[in-house]
Amino acid sequence: MRDVTAADALRVEASRLREGARALRAGAEDLDTEVRGVAAHYPVPSPTLWSGPAADTFATGLTGARAALGAVARDVVAHAEHCEALAVARERQADQLELAARAAALAPS
Repeated sequence: MRDVTAADALRVEASRLREGARALRAGAEDLDTEVRGVAAHYPVPSPTLWSGPAADTFATGLTGARAALGAVARDVVAHAEHCEALAVARERQADQLELAARAAALAPS
């Protein structure tokens, strides 16, 4: 078995960054799941379900929560994209190290 090289370590790091990016994207998609459920079950204003100042306050708060969660989701997705970019950079670094090692191995002594 060969020794773990710097290129191998960079590839492992790239893989972990991609796993993290996938997890971040999945989390971003689920951020407002509960709020969507509340909005679906308690649509306001609704004359048959709930109306009045408290319903209006609730609706405003729910709309604000959804907007805030949407902003957080966009930030999380942006961070996932950053992780993907870092993964690509690590793989390029690994490629360069491997090419340099091959060139050194082929060079006359």
